[in-house]
Amino acid sequence: MKVAIPGEVLATAEEYLPGEGVVEIEGNLIATVHGIVEIDKDLRINVKRIAEWPEIRDGVEVYGIVTDILDEFVIVQIVSVDEMDREIVGGDTTGIIHISKISKQFVDKIGKFYRIGDIIRAKVLRAKPSIRLGTIGRRYGVVLARCMKCRRPLEFIAGKLYCPHCKRIETRKIAYDYRKVEWSKWKRNWK
Repeated sequence: MKVAIPGEVLATAEEYLPGEGVVEIEGNLIATVHGIVEIDKDLRINVKRIAEWPEIRDGVEVYGIVTDILDEFVIVQIVSVDEMDREIVGGDTTGIIHISKISKQFVDKIGKFYRIGDIIRAKVLRAKPSIRLGTIGRRYGVVLARCMKCRRPLEFIAGKLYCPHCKRIETRKIAYDYRKVEWSKWKRNWK
């Protein structure tokens, strides 16, 4: 059993075809992931991951921070996949939520549902070529938000988001478990 590390030259393109976890660069077959080297019956060389790393793919749940709000889109910086506290592997980590994929109810202004800086849970509707997210359903939406005035975390009281410091009431599309999600992994990104 041979174990490969990313960047390691495994063989030449004359010997094998590149498979999963392998790319061809200038005639060399190079590992792109850390894993076990396998050669299949079609003489395709593959590297199977040793440990599962978070990957943004169709159908997974992601956590992210709202970074921008446009007329018809919410821009989200994805920071975690399926609550795994590991770095996301490869590619772009910016997703968008179209206004039609925010809620079952009619959305006239996105600012009533999300604000810049909110931490949200969303479902990946499409991972490629660009990440499309959705938050329809009770499980999806804001899991942690700050007051727009004083920037302190908002409390969920009697069905509303309330700031105990400045007494403001705010609206968001909140997840059913607002403020019950472990959020320490986002502290460095959440300002």
